[in-house]
Parts: sequence; structure tokens; C-alpha cells
Amino acid sequence: MKKAKKFLENSVRVAVVAIAVANYFLIYVINITLSRLLGAEDYGDYSVAVSVATLGFTLALLGKDKLTVKQLAIYLQLHQSAEARGFIVKNLQLILLTGAVLGLFLLGVYELIHSDFQIAHGHPIVFAFLLIPLMAVVDFCSKILIADQRVLTSMLLYKLTMPLLFMSGLVVIELSRGYLTEISALFAFTLASLIVLVIFLVLIRRDLLSRLGRESPMAYRREWLTESLPYFVNSLVLVAMQSTGIFFLELFRDPEGSVGVFAAVSHTASVLITFFTATSALFLPKLAPCIETRDWEQTRRVLRAAARTFSVIAAISGSILFLFGEEILLLFGDGYASGYGPLTVLVAANMVAVVFGMATPVLQYAGHHRSVLTAYIVHLLANLLLNALLVERFEVWGAAWALALPRIAVTIYLAFLVWREFGISVFPLGASRHRRTQDSPESSR
Repeated sequence: MKKAKKFLENSVRVAVVAIAVANYFLIYVINITLSRLLGAEDYGDYSVAVSVATLGFTLALLGKDKLTVKQLAIYLQLHQSAEARGFIVKNLQLILLTGAVLGLFLLGVYELIHSDFQIAHGHPIVFAFLLIPLMAVVDFCSKILIADQRVLTSMLLYKLTMPLLFMSGLVVIELSRGYLTEISALFAFTLASLIVLVIFLVLIRRDLLSRLGRESPMAYRREWLTESLPYFVNSLVLVAMQSTGIFFLELFRDPEGSVGVFAAVSHTASVLITFFTATSALFLPKLAPCIETRDWEQTRRVLRAAARTFSVIAAISGSILFLFGEEILLLFGDGYASGYGPLTVLVAANMVAVVFGMATPVLQYAGHHRSVLTAYIVHLLANLLLNALLVERFEVWGAAWALALPRIAVTIYLAFLVWREFGISVFPLGASRHRRTQDSPESSR
């Protein structure tokens, strides 16, 4: 029985990694297609729009995506049906409302200032504002299924079906109209998101809400908001850091196509983060109840399995990008090979972030939000400062170093905090101490 369970867990882990690989391949093909059909300048505008939409839906989520994987998983494991049902329904309503208000507000601000900043009236960023509530709700629904430990279902829809639908939409537009624009590409993405959202809602209503019973959803609990705020700030900082290079290059760009080159470099290097995010969905719903009940031995087991998995991902993905990065960038077009040097910088930083990546959720789940928040704010400030100092002079190289250096420093610092506070190593070869982990995290703050 034990061997069968181990085999099943390993099979699910392999399947999740395979879906993550397929997702990255699909997104990569989509970006290569867009860069070739739109050209470096228009692809840069499209990348700016996507960055704005991503930043916007991160704001609209208010950290609920991260809190869901932790809190909803605990409610479901403890069979607290009323709390689970209330959490799903009330937060879904809040996210939809926040996203709609934010999108309309940003659209109004754009209409007021676009002429002053010499932004074209038909810039695709306008479409990005309208995408914010849709993207936020889709992402939240995917996290609901992950909290219910239906990781494969969530990933099949969010990471595989949605990009396939997006790519199909691009093909249909290209074949029917004979040309593709930034707006039509965003329209295809919108249709794909709507289809996946409908499927998510049907699954959640049929398989989860019905299982929780017909009790009336409880009123919105204030702690759902207060507990989600640290996750919200951390997510916002991460998205902002990923986008600052593009924004600074858009401001200082010379030559014109440098924004598109950095977008291609950043996306290529992000394969490690993509695999980490997808695979961590296997471990986070298990990690949260362990830390909640102070079961430190089980916490070590989960982290040990996670560390081994992430180290393999980092080694394989990083090696491929170091060896064939220039050839991969050439797929975007002839001018993109110049980004190989900055690519190696980002790949190295992302390898470190993947190997030590579980430090952040351990600290957050244990209640050390202030430590994580302080580290992330320092991370963002350092990123902004380095971008301001380096981008105008070094362009893509400057944006790469501005993203990489703070990421490496803060990742290692957070891993050290986990070891110092709880005696647990998030590094696969690290030794764990046993003295302090028997205590509550509250006592070690």
C-alpha cells in the first residue's frame, strides 16, 4: 500500500512537471509567433500591455490567490464546510468587484494623461485595463482547485487548455484577416480566458460547493482580508520587479527594439520560475496544515521532497538555457540573439530562486509576514534603483542585472531566516537542526 501511494505521488509529480513543460513550450511558441508577426516594436507594446494587465490583476487579487492555497486547504482538511464555502463565495465576489473598479479607474486615468505622455490613443494598454477582472477571477478559481488538491485538473485547464485556446485564436485571426495586431492578440487571449473561466466555475459549483453542503455562506471574515494583505504586497512587489525593466526600457529605449528583446529574454529565463510555480502547487497545500499544526517533522519531509524536485528542475532547465540560449532567442527573430548575455544573468538568478524558493511560503505560513515583507520591499527598492542607474546606459544588460542581483541576495537571506528561526533547511543538501523547531514560530520571532 505504501509503495502504491509513493508511486501515485511520483506519477502526479511527473505529470505536473510535464504540464508545466508543455505550458512553457506553448507560451514560448505564442511569443515567438507574436514577435515575428508583430515585429520588435509592436511586440514591445504588446509586452507592456501584458505587464500592465498582470500588475493589475495582481492588485485585484489582494493576495487571495496565495491565501487560498493556505487557508482554504486548511478549511477543507478540517472539514469546516461553512468556512470553506464562505471563503470561496465572498472572496470571488470581492475579487470581481475590485478588478472591475480598478480596470475602470486605470482606464479613466489613461484617458486623462495619455496625450501628456505622448502615448498613442490606440495603445493596447487600453485593452489590458479591461482584462484585469477576468484574469483575476480565472487565477483565483485555479487556486481554489489547487487548495482542494486537484492540482492536475487546475493545471490542465489553466496551464494547458488556456494557452491552446489562445494559440488557436491567433491562428484563426491570422488565417481569416491575413494579419495580426496587438489588439487582436489580446482579444484572442480574452476569449480563451472566458472559456476556461466557465469550465472552472462549473467544476467548483458541481464538485466542491455541492460537497460542502447547502449551508448558507458565512459572512465575510475580516481576517481573510488582513491575512491576505502580506501575500498581496509580496505578490505586487514580485510582479512589479518583473515589469520594471520593461517600463524603464520603454522610457529610455534606444534602439527602438530593446523592449522586445528584454521581453524575450525575461520570458525565456522565466522557464525556471514557471516550473517552480507549477510544481510548488503539489507541496503548498500539504505544507500549510503541517505548519498550522506545528508538525515540524512532516514539514521537513515536505520540504525535503520539494527541494529535491526543484533542484532537478533548476539543473536541467538552467543547463539547457546556458547551452542553447542563443539559438532559442534566434527563434524570436534575427535581432534577439543580442540578448544571450543578459539571459545567462537572469537564468543564474532564477536557478537560485528556484532552489531556495520554499523559504518564502514557510515564513509566511508560520506568521513571519513582517520579515518577508521587509525583504521584498528592500528587493523592490534595490531593483528600482539599479534600473534607474543602469538601464539608460546599458539597456538590456542593465535591466537584467537590476532584476538578478536583488533576487539572488533576498532569496538567500530568506532561506537563512528559515534555518535560523526553525532549524529547517530548504536547501536539498542542507542539514536541519532539531532544537528550535519544537517551539512555536511565535516564540522565535
